[in-house]
Amino acid sequence: NAFQGEMNLKGEIDMNSPLPTYTFSAVAQNVQMDPLLTMASPELKQTMTGTLNANMNIDGKGLAFEEAKNFLRGKGRVEIKNAELKGLNMGKSLAEQLKVIEVFSGSKILEEDFSEKIDFIRSSLLIQNGKLHTPDAVLQAKSYGATLKGYVSFEKELNYEGKVLIPAKKFENRAIASLADAKGNVGFPFRLTGVLPKFTFSVDAAEIARM
Repeated sequence: NAFQGEMNLKGEIDMNSPLPTYTFSAVAQNVQMDPLLTMASPELKQTMTGTLNANMNIDGKGLAFEEAKNFLRGKGRVEIKNAELKGLNMGKSLAEQLKVIEVFSGSKILEEDFSEKIDFIRSSLLIQNGKLHTPDAVLQAKSYGATLKGYVSFEKELNYEGKVLIPAKKFENRAIASLADAKGNVGFPFRLTGVLPKFTFSVDAAEIARM
């Protein structure tokens, strides 16, 4: 069930060394995240659903997990469509966190539909030092967007920071709306941290107050 989609690998493995070396390219198309993560670890069941598409070039040495964790390197692009972060309704948490924005803006942001579903997450992906780095991730949902950078480690540690993006037209307060970027969105800083499958989402209320 993990590979309801296509996974293509091409490369070389050299077994003639104490730590076998390898280099390969991988293309994933329409692979389902939940069974894929569950196969990696039962603890990750229902952590994230969605459809994975990715292009990666990977090299390293050692076939055991501990060896691969230390020596695996790679880079590529990744996209997850129609995603949902189980264990954290990011939209609901966002709505709760945005109460502080309502106080400062006088806008009825909480009347928006912050559903659990995420339209897509796109990013470049770097693998190094036992961590999967997404330095330029973009998230788009129905009523908000986000930019984020950070990593997930092979020990399942999650550490991200970024900005939640809300269209300036939703703010009645002109001072808040004037903070909009070139695309017409106002960004509010947040952090996403924890150890999978549990994690926390928090908006930087102090920074919002300064804004």
